[in-house]
Amino acid sequence: MGYHTGNKSTGLHYWISPPELWAKVCELLGCKREEIFDPGPYRRPDDFNGLIEEWGPRIYINPPFQASMELGDDGKVKKRGLTAWVRKMIAEFHKGKDVVLVFPMDRWITLLMAEGAQMVDMGNVQWESTEDGSQAVAARPIVAFVLKHETK
Repeated sequence: MGYHTGNKSTGLHYWISPPELWAKVCELLGCKREEIFDPGPYRRPDDFNGLIEEWGPRIYINPPFQASMELGDDGKVKKRGLTAWVRKMIAEFHKGKDVVLVFPMDRWITLLMAEGAQMVDMGNVQWESTEDGSQAVAARPIVAFVLKHETK
């Protein structure tokens, strides 16, 4: 089975976290693997939904890398992506829980982080067209990455 081809019966992938990653997560959370709650476990029961369940005091999230469609309590189909997992992560953090979430990131972002770049939310920017001055909002909020020397 290749990275993009899924298993033959469903076409889905179930990627699990390797031991090396778990070791780093345990170090970050300062505990043993068995003390960590996983809201997206492999082989989860059919009625289990990590976005609804109460999470343990230490959490590791390896969320789906692509959005999924789920039936909501109101009977309507809802898109569930990374934003839903991050909102739940923040809510659980505000309850006093420690959380580690992993997600693929472009290399240029990790390079900036390694240099100590500050990230600033610039909001929904109204970009202006050079041709006619019309404005349009980007599909995503804009973030500024700042590397700045301290003045003496």
